[in-house]
Amino acid sequence: MAEQTAVTIGFFDGVHRGHQALLARTVAVAAEGRLKPVAVTFDLHRFEVLQHHALVPKLSTTEEKVELLRAGGAADVTVLAFTPEFAQLSGREFVTQVLIGQLGARHVVVGRDFRFGHDRACGLAELQALGRELDLGVEGVEPVLVDGERVSSNAIRRQLLAGEVAAARRLLGRPYSLAGPVVAGRRLGRTIGFPTANLAPDPRKVAPAVGVYAAWAECHGGRWPALVNFGVRPTVEDAGELRLEAHLLSFEGDLYDRWLTVGFVQRLRGERHFDSVAELARQIERDRRQAKQILG
Repeated sequence: MAEQTAVTIGFFDGVHRGHQALLARTVAVAAEGRLKPVAVTFDLHRFEVLQHHALVPKLSTTEEKVELLRAGGAADVTVLAFTPEFAQLSGREFVTQVLIGQLGARHVVVGRDFRFGHDRACGLAELQALGRELDLGVEGVEPVLVDGERVSSNAIRRQLLAGEVAAARRLLGRPYSLAGPVVAGRRLGRTIGFPTANLAPDPRKVAPAVGVYAAWAECHGGRWPALVNFGVRPTVEDAGELRLEAHLLSFEGDLYDRWLTVGFVQRLRGERHFDSVAELARQIERDRRQAKQILG
């Protein structure tokens, strides 16, 4: 007999504080009913499949989602493949074949606006009706509000695109992060006293507005305060290629080819052109002092 589970399901982009509330309730229900708490998510956004969008920038990769959901208490995380065939399942088929048949669900926890089935025709009311028929516990969790604003992936995405990383952090419950390998740059920062790690972030993720940020940088278990520039470096570059450069405030050594994670804490200013490298260096020193004060 398959192990019986308490399940929460969603795309969970960012695993923000609203998603965390769903997961916490699922873990509590599982403990009460001696069930296994399981989180179910998808490999692709429905727009990428049904509307043939080449790429929908996300707040978290699938790998990050799995890690965050496990850290939040899920004993198992199931990643379903969202395909055109999957999208054709009716609401009943989804509940009987996937939730009960595949996952062994005895209880399901979803958000109040959860939609499922072909053309997203079913919602919480339909899920509750099926639950009564099929002896499946169903409950809807109210949206989480922070400072009067409903927590949602779209709200966080808007804040990031505006450079409001501190506001995004409040909704996420942690700093928004970009991660990737450290790649070789022009080493200009070393010549003016501010060596930087040039990061190649995942293009699948939402990029914040260009500018200068106070951040935390993590690598191989170490964590350092950092000053981050995300932009085109107009003072020293002719090309307009976006780059992410992190100056770690208390680190000495070589980070090339290592995996670096940058967590954005607060935007200090927008990116601007300086008349000379010396003027740029003076501004970076001011930025460095401000970032150090913010990060403590």
